[in-house]
Amino acid sequence: MIKSTFRFFDVAANLTDPTFEGIYHGKRKHPADRQQVIDRAQAVGCDKFLVAAGNLPNFVSAKAMYQPGMYFTIEAEIKSCPAKQLVAIGECGLDYDRLEHSSKEQQLAVFPLHFALAERYKLPLYLHNRNTGKDFFELMEAHRSSYSGGVLHSFTGTAEELKRALELGLYIGLNGCSLKTKENLEVVREVPLERLVLETDCPYCEIRKSHAGFEFVENRPDMKNPEKSTGETPVRGRNEPARIVEVLEAVSRVKAVER
Repeated sequence: MIKSTFRFFDVAANLTDPTFEGIYHGKRKHPADRQQVIDRAQAVGCDKFLVAAGNLPNFVSAKAMYQPGMYFTIEAEIKSCPAKQLVAIGECGLDYDRLEHSSKEQQLAVFPLHFALAERYKLPLYLHNRNTGKDFFELMEAHRSSYSGGVLHSFTGTAEELKRALELGLYIGLNGCSLKTKENLEVVREVPLERLVLETDCPYCEIRKSHAGFEFVENRPDMKNPEKSTGETPVRGRNEPARIVEVLEAVSRVKAVER
């Protein structure tokens, strides 16, 4: 497994995902290995995780698996979450690439409700934006007085979107999806270090061989196919927090900064 002398906080670790129970598309492929995944992360210095609980089932699952080093975002049941573990409202935002889950009209109606929660509980926002044109930023700008800041996670936007996000006081979350194309890399180079946070968005957004950022990854762990996994190594095709080291390697080389 990759070794590191750094300490990491994975700000997008979807550890409630069924794949960490060994279940893929409703079918069990291997025994549950969530604790082994967490152990591997801790072994490389990643001992803090932000778990997005964007709906009630996620929140119930997150509370059930809680251990020191875990923090949560939440959309509901705020009062039942320990204050020290609740750090943001969300995941919230707009996504016009997945309208099969929620129509544009539904999203535009619901997203503004999160600003009221942020204002009421004095919490930042944990944000999502995909292919929404001007809508996302216009809503963020219209409600700027309601929130203190936030993280625009899994950022894949343009240079202009980066500029608007920074003007709103947002931090920029980078993962494998942020490193897909040469255009993505050009934008990553412009993210100020003081506003940059690293994430895996596991089990999604690994740095794949087809990604422009793959050439900057120095270490890749040994992996096994899901059907052959025993929990001792990462699962091929499933991202996990320990692989935040790969994101560090790629981003630091793209930005030409020392690690």
